[in-house]
Amino acid sequence: MTVRLLVAAAGLLIAIPLGLILAFTALSGSVGCGQGQDGDIPPNYLRLYQQAGQKYGVPWQVLAGIGKAESDHGRGTGVGIRDGANRAGAMGPMQFLGATWAAYGVDGNGDGRTDVYDPADAIPSAAKYLKASGAPADMYRAIWRYNHADWYVRRVLDFARGYSFGSAGVGEELCALPAAPTAVAGRVLAYARMQLGKPYAWGAEGPGAFDCSGLTMRAYQYAGILLPRVAADQWRQGPAVTHGQEQPGDLVFMHPGAGGPGHVGIVVAPGQMIHAPHTGDVVRYASYSARSDVVGFTRPASFNGEEMKGLTLAELQQLPATVDLLTAARALGLGRTKAYELAKKGEFPCRIIRVGVAYLVPTAELLKLLGVDPHAGSTPGGPIRHG
Repeated sequence: MTVRLLVAAAGLLIAIPLGLILAFTALSGSVGCGQGQDGDIPPNYLRLYQQAGQKYGVPWQVLAGIGKAESDHGRGTGVGIRDGANRAGAMGPMQFLGATWAAYGVDGNGDGRTDVYDPADAIPSAAKYLKASGAPADMYRAIWRYNHADWYVRRVLDFARGYSFGSAGVGEELCALPAAPTAVAGRVLAYARMQLGKPYAWGAEGPGAFDCSGLTMRAYQYAGILLPRVAADQWRQGPAVTHGQEQPGDLVFMHPGAGGPGHVGIVVAPGQMIHAPHTGDVVRYASYSARSDVVGFTRPASFNGEEMKGLTLAELQQLPATVDLLTAARALGLGRTKAYELAKKGEFPCRIIRVGVAYLVPTAELLKLLGVDPHAGSTPGGPIRHG
């Protein structure tokens, strides 16, 4: 809802890489999990947070986290907290924009007025807005709608966790939301958010519509990494990530099938993703934590244009009849970008079988090129280097 001055005034919130935003936030003093205390909250604000939380079914600690982030519980000296509006148009201790206040503002103290500068009105109005945005079932999305930035969600949940003293329901698992592992993942997330609300269309790759793997392919292309077109091939490309270790920008795969997973989304936080669901729906946020069909996770952001780690002799001897291009590239000591470049030019060192948009390499030819006997203990002379 509210948009910070530095970002919203320039109109560049979505385009700024998440890693840079997180770094800026850290420099400007975001607190860590568990550092806040409810003694930091003025008594009148604490009472209002608790009353509004109970009335609207929203954890009061999250309301307090927003109040802390927006105005230091009304104690901040910024423009727009007590009167007027800041350059983004935000007003009051909970920093409402005018249109949002018109839709969600309430007369919390029954004095006949809805006053955006009065915490007795502003705090229950914030609770009402969070509830309408999906809280408490989808707390991450609700807070993100309040201010469209991951760093903001993390900041609010950091405060909320400190105020909660271990209370359930404040998104504790999201309090430790990790930063995007690389600038690549930040660009992937930025691209995915720019597509929110666009319709699903089977086979679509943008810009007006997407299917699930079309969205993930384009998001990584935006970050400078080429992915195969379909979910099953994206899954096979890897590299795999252990469940529970996934990070923003990773891919989450669902709908297991004989040929591989049939659905894919982009992780934005533990348990949360952006995906293109199905015909009749749109690109949107969703939870994957409660799904029973999750196959696993991969981290394409690990591919940064450098040469990939090669395969051991034992791994080479256990390969199936055909392997995907990335596995062959690892065996040959090629970087993934170089491997795709050679494949597209028809110059890959091994014969390639094209299956749809995927490249497959006959294992027997790969092993012959490397001088590996699939049954004996031959040792390859080393990976082949190109350019």
